[in-house]
Amino acid sequence: MTTDPEHDARTAKAAIRRQLRAARRALPRASREAAAQQLAAHAPALPGWRAGARIAAYVAADGELDPAPLLAAASADGLLVYLPRVGDDSALTFHPWVPGDPLLPNRYGIGEPAASGALPVDALDVLCLPLVGFSVAGTRLGMGAGYYDRTLAASRPRLLAGLAYDCQAVDTLPQEPWDVPLDGVLTETGWRPRRAPA
Repeated sequence: MTTDPEHDARTAKAAIRRQLRAARRALPRASREAAAQQLAAHAPALPGWRAGARIAAYVAADGELDPAPLLAAASADGLLVYLPRVGDDSALTFHPWVPGDPLLPNRYGIGEPAASGALPVDALDVLCLPLVGFSVAGTRLGMGAGYYDRTLAASRPRLLAGLAYDCQAVDTLPQEPWDVPLDGVLTETGWRPRRAPA
């Protein structure tokens, strides 16, 4: 009997994804809100955090760590803020947004900026991605739809930072050829740079 490594990786990821999504959603609302504020307090530790830098994040859904306070802090510190839009090809484009400006719901009901003028991914100084799970080696486990994988296949920002709760950390994650490693993860307790394998 032969095994299919790709199928095995997908199966393992699906099991880990279910477990970590449940843990994330089980966090009390007060804990989530506190974590979002703590995340914002730690944000200046991100490499590349400076006035004039271009930072992109996301609109939280499904219990994701909410980057709204981080983006408000970025704007107050003079960073330029961008949010994603989902294109017809299921790739993401990043558009300017000022915290407080209205957002338009996309086909999934997630808010997107109305402004045009997409910025190329490689022109971003910092891209903050949502996570379901992450490893110390910088492997990211997303929701499984591949939006960020497709977006980052051809180019990447100067810093690729995951945003997650500490409870989403795992020792190792299955890796597939298209997985783009993170430079690190920002959690409610601070910046965790990617560790090289021992």
